[in-house]
Amino acid sequence: MLPPPLPTTLDASIAAGLVKQHGRLQPLDERQAVLCDASIERVQPSWRPALDAALAEWLALPKEVTGLSLIAVYARGSIVRGLALEGISDVDTLGFATVSHSDADSELKAWQSRGSERARRMRSAYPFCSGLEMRLASGGLDAFPASR
Repeated sequence: MLPPPLPTTLDASIAAGLVKQHGRLQPLDERQAVLCDASIERVQPSWRPALDAALAEWLALPKEVTGLSLIAVYARGSIVRGLALEGISDVDTLGFATVSHSDADSELKAWQSRGSERARRMRSAYPFCSGLEMRLASGGLDAFPASR
């Protein structure tokens, strides 16, 4: 016997208990483009220490990868939209860096391989947090040219 078909609309999925009704639609501008509603001011106070811990992980990265210069780190997702849920949300971050050393590839791979260890530390220190995501965009010094 086949299982019943899955709901085909968001409302039906919420009614069936398959989707948690949470969040808000992102605002649109006059051209109907999505506006960013993320802000450090929206971070719930209980989540601020976890976000600070994620930043500390990023600030340690240049010590682990020879020739890496961190340019910027962005928090994204539910935390900076003020929508973090205990036990469900993780700390989502994106970092940008330049790399100017030939050993960087192997060092970056080693850093990436320790991602689950960093997430485990985050969950241990902040049990309400489901983990840590650190995505890195990197390239040579010419990958992010200076503005003119």
